[in-house]
Amino acid sequence: MSFNEVKDLRHSGKLKEAYDKAKEELEKNPNDIWNKRSIAWVLYEFIKSNAASSDFTVLEERVKELIQLSLPDDEKMVFDSVGWQIVKIGYDTLKKDPVDLALLNSLFELIKQLKFTKPSDVYSALFKMFNKIHDVWPKYLEFVQWWDFDNFRSEDYLKEKLPDGKEIISLAERGYIAVSKRLLDDVTKTMHGTDLSLQRQRLKDFLPKLEKLIENHPEYQYPPYFKAKILLALGDMENVLSVFLPFARSKASEFWVWDLLSEIFDSEPDKKIACLCKALLCKTPPEFFIKVRSKLAEILITKSLFSEAKTEILEILKIRQNNKWPIPHIVAQWISAEWYLQATERNSNIEFYKLYFAKAEEILFQDFPEELAVVEFVNQDKKVLSFIINKEKTGFFRYDRYLKKVEVGDRLLVRLEGTGTDTHYRVISMKTTNEQPGIDVMKSFKGELRIKEGQFFGFVELIFVAPELIKKDNLKNGQIIKGEALVSFNKKKGEWGWKAINTINIASSQE
Repeated sequence: MSFNEVKDLRHSGKLKEAYDKAKEELEKNPNDIWNKRSIAWVLYEFIKSNAASSDFTVLEERVKELIQLSLPDDEKMVFDSVGWQIVKIGYDTLKKDPVDLALLNSLFELIKQLKFTKPSDVYSALFKMFNKIHDVWPKYLEFVQWWDFDNFRSEDYLKEKLPDGKEIISLAERGYIAVSKRLLDDVTKTMHGTDLSLQRQRLKDFLPKLEKLIENHPEYQYPPYFKAKILLALGDMENVLSVFLPFARSKASEFWVWDLLSEIFDSEPDKKIACLCKALLCKTPPEFFIKVRSKLAEILITKSLFSEAKTEILEILKIRQNNKWPIPHIVAQWISAEWYLQATERNSNIEFYKLYFAKAEEILFQDFPEELAVVEFVNQDKKVLSFIINKEKTGFFRYDRYLKKVEVGDRLLVRLEGTGTDTHYRVISMKTTNEQPGIDVMKSFKGELRIKEGQFFGFVELIFVAPELIKKDNLKNGQIIKGEALVSFNKKKGEWGWKAINTINIASSQE
């Protein structure tokens, strides 16, 4: 049988003899599957040797000859083997500067005609290779459509470990991010072009796939960010915040998160300013702040905050001059304007940024529910208060960022982050309110005050009246008093009770 003869020639490195023999047998019987397999593996050896020498022209001819054999769909082993050689050539091409995009186009045209195992190691390797040039390769989105994200393997959704032991995000996540970026870039590039509706439709078509990824992999950090950007590009302002805020909280120290958040509030200048100010409070090299400062300066000018605007513009000019970057036309217009010439610059806008810190935090956590808290104790010196929301949630926090003065019994609407550490909470937002808590937290009382001889505290029925209240209001045993009581936990007894937080002397029961 000629198959074994050709195989022996091939294994001994006599590729030309093997090819001639296989070709001869194929011409005798072109429909014989063994004859096709015989020459297919010889062609693979040629492809492999040409891949090693980076002789793409010869390799291309051999691959085309392999395709012309019209092997059955289940003859995938030889195609998978060829695929690894394509991957090798692709990576060799990526190492060159500049990258030969025409060659990559040719590789793509070849692999489109090969019958790979899907999903498979080699099929994922092809995606990984082409994904590395997603930002510069014009045919990237066409490639993705052909490759089809349904062909990711289960391991492609896991973090990838590098040779140095470090981990990077999964191949699948990198793919979805790359497509998101390209689609968003295409919308930006055609913002004023005739293809804008087409580009937006592509975003709409991709969005359900991205949403499915987010649903199946809530551990992925970045897909929600790109979903928010897509919703923003589509003008879906109603849903963008609910999607973006959880991601923004996880990356709140990154200036670009606040920059994007500012874009959501184009119609709300104060919120936009708050986001841009928070961005400028992040630790980032000054060169990265140019666009943020420009956005902030533009709004400050419209609000006639000329000193603050001039301070931002001067920072922009300093960075551009230090890096020998050109001055944009809009900046040139600003510095020649009369308001700019008359405005007094500040040493820094840091104090101005801090004025918006609380508002920025409130924006970041606005999807957190507000809770009604009652002030139980105040340490004016340390600016710390103890509060109770219900029997399951009590604790303390600093209040001076939001309020100058607080008194026991004050009702506050608060947003609190976390579940508390040793009952300490971080306040996200806080404001006073006249809203009344439930009777299980706070109630009015009226009755006779009982103070045992030799003691400095008393009770109205089961309501504890502390010594400081008795001293402050000059209360006496037997007086009829009224006031408000707050539910309170007795640590010594390990049980809940009631504690008066204010009192009024009505009359003495002994009169």
